[in-house]
Order: sequence, then structure tokens, then C-alpha cells
Amino acid sequence: MNVGFIGAGKVGGALGRYFVARGIPVTGYYDVRPPAAQRAAQLTATAAFPDAAALATSSDLIFLTVPDTVIASAWHALRDACAETNALEGKVVCHCSGCLPARVIDAAAACGAHAASIHPLLAVSDPAMDLGALEGAHLTLEGDAAAVDALRELLASLPNPLHAIDEGDKVRYHAAAVLASNLVLAPLAAAERLMTSCGFDEHDARVALEPLVRGNVDAFCTCGAVGALTGPVERNDASTVEGHLRALDAHDPQTAGLYRALTAALVDIAQAKHPDRDYAPLASALASDGANPDSAAATHPNPATR
Repeated sequence: MNVGFIGAGKVGGALGRYFVARGIPVTGYYDVRPPAAQRAAQLTATAAFPDAAALATSSDLIFLTVPDTVIASAWHALRDACAETNALEGKVVCHCSGCLPARVIDAAAACGAHAASIHPLLAVSDPAMDLGALEGAHLTLEGDAAAVDALRELLASLPNPLHAIDEGDKVRYHAAAVLASNLVLAPLAAAERLMTSCGFDEHDARVALEPLVRGNVDAFCTCGAVGALTGPVERNDASTVEGHLRALDAHDPQTAGLYRALTAALVDIAQAKHPDRDYAPLASALASDGANPDSAAATHPNPATR
């Protein structure tokens, strides 16, 4: 089954390299930016196609590796380009969005094509990335049955775990991925900012925090959130949490709000870890925070807290 890519950016380039390295035939690339297609073709020792119709004619499975916002328009352009030649008859067309359903490739059946989506659960930041990282990525499949079956056949030789997902679950699935990747950066950036306020430079702050970050992630991956939880919330140490909140309300109200929200979520995890402990006082301390502007101003006259 020959694979072609429309869109020669990070995901298209990395997947093409991975497929070629694993013996999956790749025809090449088409991109509205010809130099991008030429670069991806050079990376994979494949062809740069002059137009989408030529790529579709040479390919059995067509990946739309373009940004989410232009998947629909890229598909419509492909469909229109192939309208007179029936080049899409029997082909599988798939996109790589983790959030959008396969049906954004609308009316594929009218062209004799099958629509699917395939999402690698991995951050791809460079088409020349280490392919070893791709080997461990879980791949999520969604779409019409014939398209999903074709993808399973194509990917059967790869070491990647495959997961079928329902269309209605994709947005929650993608939210989970964002929570575990992008959103983690918010508390990490807040921690770095607090460290710099204590005299560390940014580099030293990150180096100092690294063992905590890696240790927590490793523990979560090994034994889950309940098993990994340590610290003042796990110990039910309300006085330490209250001290943190007083300091943050005075110094950095935005981080104080983030701390409260994350700590409130941790209370449920701590209660699951220690069902015999009474976490109500800690939960109460979080609820009676500085959210009331009048009380916050009375406790902290600094204008930054208002």
C-alpha cells in the first residue's frame, strides 16, 4: 500500500521518515509550498509532486498532514483536483488531528474514497526528530470501517500500539493529551518564576527543579497519581498549604489561583490514597481563600493583590 503526504511539515516529514525506515512504501509529498515538499522528499528519498492530483494517482493511502484549521480546505482542494480523473476511487484519505473527527473529510464516499483519522500520541516538533521516539507512540484510529481496517493493515508491521476510538470521544481524548503535555508547562513555568524571585537564575531554577519533575513523572508512569502523590497535601498538612497561599497571595496572585486550583484537585487524590484521613480542614482552607477582593485587600494591602 503506497502512502503519499499532502502537507510537508513536521508531522508529515517525521511520519514519512518513520514509514520509509520501517519498510512502508512512501510515494512522496505535495505541498502548496514547493520547497517544503522538496525538503521532505529529500529527507525520505521520495518524490515531490507538482500537484495533489498527481500524488493521489500514485498513492493508495493519502495523509493530509496539514494544520487542523485547513484540513477541510485541503481535502476539498484534493477532491476538486481529482474530480475528472476518479483518482480517489478506492483510496483511503486520512488526517492526523487528535481533536477533529474523520468526517471533516466530508462526502468521501461520493468520490469512492474512505475517510479516517490517525493521531500519534506524541509531540512532534521537528521532521528530523529521533525516530526512536515515534516507535513508542500510541496511534489512535477513527473513521469508517474500511479506512480503519486499511490503516490497521498498513501499520501492522510497526511496534506502535493501536487504539480505535469513537468519534464522540475524540475531543475528550485530545483534552487528556493537552492536560498531560502542554498544560503541565503552566505550573512548571510558575515554579521557575517563583524560584527566580528567590535568587535563582532561570537556568539554575530549571536544573534545580529537574529531579522533582522527572521523579514525579516517573512515579506517575509507574504507579499512577495515587501512588505517586507526596508532599503537604498527601500529608494533610493544612498549615503548610495555608502558608504557601499567604505568600503567593502577597507575591503572585495569578500563581496563587493556579496553586489553589491544582491543590483542590490533589485533595481528592490524597483522600483516595488515605481514605481514613479527614481532609475537610484542608479543603476548607482552600475554599476560604483570598478570592474575596475585600478580605484579600484587608489581609494584603499591597495593590498587587487587588
